Amino acid sequence: LEYVCMDNLQDLTTALRSVLATQRVLEGVGVGREGATALAATLDFLIRDGCGMIASLVLTSGFSSTFRRDIKRWKLFADAAVDAGITLEVVAPSLPSRWFLPVLCGANVCKALCGVAAGAVGGPVQ
Repeated sequence: LEYVCMDNLQDLTTALRSVLATQRVLEGVGVGREGATALAATLDFLIRDGCGMIASLVLTSGFSSTFRRDIKRWKLFADAAVDAGITLEVVAPSLPSRWFLPVLCGANVCKALCGVAAGAVGGPVQ
């Protein structure tokens, strides 16, 4: 019961931090800033999403055989990866502009790895 409560609390805080991270990413790509172009924001998002897709494929192809053997470790990996990804998204707009896209790509890679690992281990851990 304690694990379930802590897991639900962690999921709630992740959702709240994701809202903050989305706001910071939108600020970073120029939403609300004069002179920002939709093309630049679109290219940033395409590159970011492409990095996440490649990371998903690499993790799946390299580790798919281990997902069911070590569920708790992959669940922990997924939680740590999403936390790292959200943290990078929050920090990215504060960095110099040349670092914004690489850090945002790193954040999306972390979140993509979380999605693969969490999806692969399935339901709740007992």
